[in-house]
Amino acid sequence: MSEDKEALRAKLLRKQFYAIFMDPPKPMDDPIREFGDALGDHLRFLGDLEKSGILFCSGAFRDGQQPWGGNGMAIIRAESFADAERIANSEPFHKAGIRQNRVLPWQMNEGNFSIRVRIMDGSFEIE
Repeated sequence: MSEDKEALRAKLLRKQFYAIFMDPPKPMDDPIREFGDALGDHLRFLGDLEKSGILFCSGAFRDGQQPWGGNGMAIIRAESFADAERIANSEPFHKAGIRQNRVLPWQMNEGNFSIRVRIMDGSFEIE
C-alpha cells in the first residue's frame, strides 16, 4: 500500500529559490554577436553571484541542435521576491536592454544529482 498524499507531501524539501527568466525583447539571429561587450559583464556578474553563494545555477535554453535565440535562466537564493527582483534588474544584459528579466518564486521539492570529484587532477562531473 502506498503512502497517503499528506505523508508524501511531508517529505518535500520546500527550499525557496527564485527563477530569473532572461528573454531577448526581439528575435536574435546571432546572440553572441548581439550581446557584444555586455557578454563579459554578464559572465562576471554571474561569477560574482556564484562566489557569493547567491547563484544556485544558470544557463542558456539551448541544446546544440536547435537555433538558440539568446534566452536563458538563473535560479538564485534571495531573502525575498523584492530582493530577487533587485538582483534580476541589476543583471548587465537586462540593464543594457538586451534581455528582459522576469522573476518567479520557485520552490525545490524533489530531485537528485551527483557530483564526482577527482582530487588528483582537480576535475569534477555533475550528473
